[in-house]
Amino acid sequence: MTLTVKSEDLVGYAGLVHRTGGDCASARAYLDRCTGIESSFVGDLWNWALGDHTQRVHDARDLLSRFDTILGASVTELKKTSAWYDSVDLEQARKIDATYPAMKRPAVPGPRPSTGGTSFQDVRDTASRLKPPGGADGWLQGHLTELEFAPANKAAGTLLDFGSVSALANEGLKLAFGWDVLGNVANWLAGDWQSYANCSDAWDCLGNACADMAANVRHGNTVLGLTWHGNAADAAWKYFDKSAGNLESARDAFHDLRDRYQHVAALVFSFAETVKGAIAELCDWGAQVAISAAASTAMAASGVGFAGAFVGAAFAAERVAAMAKRYRELTEQYDRVMGAVNLAFAASGAMCALVGDVRKFPVVGKGYDNAMV
Repeated sequence: MTLTVKSEDLVGYAGLVHRTGGDCASARAYLDRCTGIESSFVGDLWNWALGDHTQRVHDARDLLSRFDTILGASVTELKKTSAWYDSVDLEQARKIDATYPAMKRPAVPGPRPSTGGTSFQDVRDTASRLKPPGGADGWLQGHLTELEFAPANKAAGTLLDFGSVSALANEGLKLAFGWDVLGNVANWLAGDWQSYANCSDAWDCLGNACADMAANVRHGNTVLGLTWHGNAADAAWKYFDKSAGNLESARDAFHDLRDRYQHVAALVFSFAETVKGAIAELCDWGAQVAISAAASTAMAASGVGFAGAFVGAAFAAERVAAMAKRYRELTEQYDRVMGAVNLAFAASGAMCALVGDVRKFPVVGKGYDNAMV
């Protein structure tokens, strides 16, 4: 196609791409601000979640930084190209453009946008997408309304306040298990799970921001394509179209993380509710065991209550067996939760794969680099 160009439109698109780069930097700052979680807790489940989360945040930061680099270099190249067109006559530019390999680009779909400087305004407000995570309008709200998880003690979640467990219950638990069963169960759920759940909102917002950035880049590319024709223009169009496509892939990757975090949070919160009920049962039974044991001892010591002592001992043994069975069931459920969480982590590789792809995507000067300038 014969070269046609309006150099001011290249400058107009450079301005749009520059703003998109600023949006990308804002998204990176939002990532650092809104995905922090407490790392001081110790527990197998939390250690898995924390390790996976740390890697996801690292990948997301790398991805956004790479986009920022790509967009920044594109701004420079667009301005250089505009200045070069202004410095040569059209026939000279056409001769050089004809030496480029020919490429085809699709026709503009739907209504053709207007051209000119004002046509390079953003069509999406990316900054409005970066909302604080959590709150009544958060992504996670509505999914977990029946599983309240607002712990005063993050290490215990909705479990009983272990400090309020009666001395009788503690004595019975000691008789039944011989070790700190409550502390062990609390360790299962140790972690900053509320902040982890809020990260689901953050991933959702980042995905929406990437979608908006892609829409702006794609819109500007379409407008520029109405006045810039030729082989160099086709190469540039293809480059920016792929850049927008990568941003759309980032949207999908962030939304995949949103779904994974929501799934893991639901598993943990649901298990916490189950544990809450189980611990209440164990404490009730523990108190009964302690009372029965004390009564049996007193009857035996009196010398006249041997039959009653046997009854009390039998009742205590029955309760201890029930407690052991209930704890075993709880342990098995914990193992299933661990397995499900591990599967969720293993399946959340979209972000890592995208980071690899975008690292290979050329930065102008190495990829889209107008050879005429």
